Amino acid sequence: MKWDYTAERYLRQYCTVRGLRHTTVKAYGEVLAHYIWYMRERKNLQGPEKVRTDDVISYIKYLREERGNGSCTVHKAVGVLKSYYRGLVCLKIMDREQNPMIGFPRIKRPSKKLREVLTEKEMENLITAPREDTVMGIRDRSLLVLLLETGIRASECANLREKDVRLDENLIQVTGKGGDERVLPLEGTTAHALRIYRKVKGKASPESRFFRSRKGGGLSRYGIYERVRTYARKAGIKKKVTPHILRHTFATHMLKTKKMNLVQLKETLGHRLLVSTQVYVHMTVMDLREAIKHHPLRRIGAKLIKYLPDMKIPFQYPPGTRFGFESP
Repeated sequence: MKWDYTAERYLRQYCTVRGLRHTTVKAYGEVLAHYIWYMRERKNLQGPEKVRTDDVISYIKYLREERGNGSCTVHKAVGVLKSYYRGLVCLKIMDREQNPMIGFPRIKRPSKKLREVLTEKEMENLITAPREDTVMGIRDRSLLVLLLETGIRASECANLREKDVRLDENLIQVTGKGGDERVLPLEGTTAHALRIYRKVKGKASPESRFFRSRKGGGLSRYGIYERVRTYARKAGIKKKVTPHILRHTFATHMLKTKKMNLVQLKETLGHRLLVSTQVYVHMTVMDLREAIKHHPLRRIGAKLIKYLPDMKIPFQYPPGTRFGFESP
C-alpha cells in the first residue's frame, strides 16, 4: 500500500461519509501530509501497514522536541492519526491488528486557557476605527459590529449570503458547524449598519456572499481575520485580537450582564453541547474579590476573630481512649 493512495481514500471516502466539512477535511489532510513526510523521510517506511506504535511515539517526540509544538498541536495530531487508521480498517485497506494506534498511550488534553476579552472602551475604539467615507470602510464597520453583537464565527460570517441577511425582520440565518442552521436577531444599531452597507455596495443576487471583497467576490474567512487584526492595531488595542476573541467577548459580556443564561448562550453560539459553552464562563480575580466583599461573613468577621484563639489546642481523642487506643 502506498501512502498517497491510503490518504486519498481516507480523506475522500471515510471523511466524506462521516459528513465532515471541507475545512475540517482540509485540516486533517495537512496533519496527515506532515505525518507521511516524517514516516517516509525519517523512518523510511513506505506504507501505513509498516508503522508500529513506537514509530508513532517517535513522531510525537519529534513534534514536541524538534518542532517545539505545544499540547494543542500534539493532541490534534494524535486525534487525526487515530481517525486515519480507524478509517483504513473500516475501508478494509488494512487489518485491525496492523493499527499502531491500538493501545496508544493516552495524551493529556491541553488545559483550557482563559482568553482575554475586550473592554467596552476597546470595543468602541475597534468599531470606530474603519473609515466612514469608503465602501470598504462601511463594510468593515458593519462586519465588526456584527461579529461583536452576535458572536458568530468568522467562517459563518464569510458564508453569509444575501438571502440570509433578512433586514426587513432584523434577523440573520447562520449556517454553523455540521451544516446546522440557526436564526439570530439583530439589534437596531447592527441592522442599521448592515442596511447602509447593502445600500452602498449595490444590488446582488440572493445566493451571492453578503460581505464582498475589493474584487467583487466573497470576503474569505482569512480576509475577515485580517480585517479584525488590522483595525485592532489601528484602534491601539495591545491585546491579540481575532474574530474568536470577539466571539468570546460577546459571550462573556452576555453572561456578565445577565442578558443571557447559559442555555440561551449555547443556542446563540451554535454549540451542540453545553460543556462547550461553559468555556466562556470565567471570572477574573478582581471579579472574585468584588464578589467576596459582599459576603455576609465579612460583616461579622471582626467579631468572629476574637472567638478564634491564637494558640495550640491539644488533640482530643474520643471518650474511653488514650493516645488514640482503647484504654485497658
